[in-house]
Amino acid sequence: LEPNGIRALSLFAGGGGLDLGFDRAGYTHVASYELIPICKDTLKANRPSWAVFGGPDEGDVTLIDWKAYKGKVDLIHGGPPCQPFSIAGEQKGLDDERNMWGEFNRAVNTIKPKAFVAENVLGLMNPKFEGFVQKYILEQLSDYHIVRFEMPASDYGVPQIRRRVFFVGFKTKKAFSKFTIPEPTHDKSSLDNPKNRNVQDLFATDKPKTMGVREALGLPDIGFDSLAPTIR
Repeated sequence: LEPNGIRALSLFAGGGGLDLGFDRAGYTHVASYELIPICKDTLKANRPSWAVFGGPDEGDVTLIDWKAYKGKVDLIHGGPPCQPFSIAGEQKGLDDERNMWGEFNRAVNTIKPKAFVAENVLGLMNPKFEGFVQKYILEQLSDYHIVRFEMPASDYGVPQIRRRVFFVGFKTKKAFSKFTIPEPTHDKSSLDNPKNRNVQDLFATDKPKTMGVREALGLPDIGFDSLAPTIR
């Protein structure tokens, strides 16, 4: 999309998924922070003009004084490490040293951007972590009006079973009232139930179909395709 003039700062950038998404949506990239050095190399190789801070010396958000970004950032986005809440892990939550929600909160509360977007695993919606969400996310970001919702990647064309939780916060109630949760861009109904492939009339839609993982990987058509539990 055309540039919108909104300045975005990325935390826990990883391979740059959110960074590229906001870039393609017209946001102005301010900087990215990521602890793993090879991620910095990947981002710089693809976006040489970006300011990317990586590795334990530059990319460790626990060491950053965010005051330097006050007045220079309109939006902060990032996915704090999800292992403390993932069903694939031990779900230690607050007791897991990889829990970085406090650092995300510190950046937001110091810079005070107009908005933030935080992404995490579906496990964070588990009732087990409701107290954590209330005390260490919602209450710590009390200056913001926050909406929380789930987005399955397959609703947006990705041939993978990947469900994520998003927290979107706005500094003003006016901006918050204008926000709408993104509608699905793709139709995955025939992949949810492969038998539906032969009754397309029942699932008429203007949306493009989410391709199955076999099609995405260029494998031969065997009359059956579906979403992948993971893509390796």
